[in-house]
Amino acid sequence: MRTKLLLFVMLQAVAAAAAFPARAEAERDRDWQGTIGVRAALIKDRGFDPFSERDAFTQLSVGASRVMLRQGPLAVAAGAALDIGSSEAPVRSSQAHLDLDRLSAVLELRYHVITRCYAFGRVAPGALRGKAEFHDPAPVVPLQTRFTALSVDASAGVAGRLTDARTEFGVWLVAEGGYGWTPSHALSLGPGFAAADSSKAGTLEIQGLAARGVFGRASVAFTY
Repeated sequence: MRTKLLLFVMLQAVAAAAAFPARAEAERDRDWQGTIGVRAALIKDRGFDPFSERDAFTQLSVGASRVMLRQGPLAVAAGAALDIGSSEAPVRSSQAHLDLDRLSAVLELRYHVITRCYAFGRVAPGALRGKAEFHDPAPVVPLQTRFTALSVDASAGVAGRLTDARTEFGVWLVAEGGYGWTPSHALSLGPGFAAADSSKAGTLEIQGLAARGVFGRASVAFTY
């Protein structure tokens, strides 16, 4: 009886060991991933001070990617990401408002530590579009400016699966940290008049803005 029980346990162990690589491979065969989360950056630049009472800038972050290449536990994915956020703060009798939207191409290297967890490194070059405004009670229209600049994010993180690895649809929790860089941009704000009337009003020159610094992102990812 003991011999049969031992043989049964051994057969179950062998079956489980054989099934694990298959399940791991099945998980890596899921090509598509979509993410939604929050990106929080620490911007120490003096040009950011009029638009925030703290150095923090928070954005909604969404993205989509597809695995393009696999080799064992390694995978290379490519996709796109969009970060949208705004910040405002009082400046004397005015209210300063800043919008920053970033559209990036994403290249990501993943390493599957186990079936339900992988580590990754990511680089995301893109374009940053900004809009700065000063709302003063005196002028008829707010002082404003728009600008576009190059940007690059570099980060690393980990992802853990919350659902069963055998299911076709997966839910993951993703955490990462890195550094986002963009060049400094001079801000010259003026009233939003038509071009023919622009010469009738002056402009407000303020400290140039470099919206760069360390950041962290927490996301929920969906794979299929």
